[in-house]
Amino acid sequence: MTMSTHERYRGALTVLASDAAILSIVSQAGERCGWWTPERTWRRMYERFTPDAASFVEIVFSSETPPQALCRIEVSERQRDDCGNPRDVCQVDAHVGWARVTRFPFDAGLPDLAASFTPFTRFTGAADATVVRYRPGRRCTARIVIGDRPVFAKAYASNAGARVHRDLVALHCVASKGALRMAIPEPLAWDDRTWTLWQGALTGRPATDALCGDRGGDLARRMGAAAASLTRAAVEPSETFDAAAALVRTRRHAGELASRVPHLSDLLDAIVDRLGELHAQWPSREPRPIHGSPHPSQWLDAGSEIGLVDFDRFGRGDPELDAGVLLADFDALDAPVVPPERLAAALLDAYRAAGVPLREPLVRAYRAHQQLARALRAAQAIRPDGDRRAEKRLAAAGRTLTEAVPV
Repeated sequence: MTMSTHERYRGALTVLASDAAILSIVSQAGERCGWWTPERTWRRMYERFTPDAASFVEIVFSSETPPQALCRIEVSERQRDDCGNPRDVCQVDAHVGWARVTRFPFDAGLPDLAASFTPFTRFTGAADATVVRYRPGRRCTARIVIGDRPVFAKAYASNAGARVHRDLVALHCVASKGALRMAIPEPLAWDDRTWTLWQGALTGRPATDALCGDRGGDLARRMGAAAASLTRAAVEPSETFDAAAALVRTRRHAGELASRVPHLSDLLDAIVDRLGELHAQWPSREPRPIHGSPHPSQWLDAGSEIGLVDFDRFGRGDPELDAGVLLADFDALDAPVVPPERLAAALLDAYRAAGVPLREPLVRAYRAHQQLARALRAAQAIRPDGDRRAEKRLAAAGRTLTEAVPV
């Protein structure tokens, strides 16, 4: 049996799981190129174990010392000759490999990143953007205060944000009439030149912490009522994310996980086959508007109301998809006061109370889809035990599909 990629890189992943080795590289690059001074403090914003890429590790750090600076670190076994822009890229010979450090905002995959956040700020003077989420080569989100109003700008690597903006305009019109049991971001503009989406900000804190507290059941019930109201919204999303799309996505996830952890291949095949059977037995019917990825981190708890953000996967699909995603994420909460099964019951009761029937086998199927996706994310983390954590999460997906556990 082929060994997992984690076995090959176990030593390097052990070192890179902590910040010490990487921060010394960041300091060396900053001092050599004059980018920043050594006393800056940094936090890890993003990480990905990428054994099949030119670099086996990718990490993004954001400075905690103002003004904000970001850098991307890619670690490879050999020195790379595609160094890119020499003003913004520096290679450092480290004991874990060759590290290529790229200073933000240079990004070949997001070539207009430097200009993406300026269309609105030019009307208010020299406002600084604070990057809150950055996926190199794919997407970057910044929070900007215009006057006394915070807004968000999200730069894309393609024009996909144009669809998101169109759909959110229609949905916001419905929400303004009181049809939704939640707040959603106000769509402000789509900049076709820089592929940047502008939206208003919502108040509140990510729901993850509150779900783990003693009022988690109440919050889960409110999230269920809100998600159910979305399925009844009188809008026509541009895209359809049905069972066929979910299976395509999960097969892709399964293939990537099998390539990283080969001994999971048989279990992955069994799970994907079972998902195919369930979707064949319970086909999509009357697709409705759904969020598509309503993870707890996308929900904002503002006390008297809740909000939902990030509508990139908004479309027509099975209501069971949103419910299944949330149930799988409830399973993974860190030591919640209210047990996950009670959170699940509160969520599903809210759907029923709102008159949105959910088919139990489909909820189970989408719950397993999300559990498999979480297994892949475990294998993508920069951790020496990522393969073992992925196996544990994948086993949860297997149990979801085989055990007669009511949802």
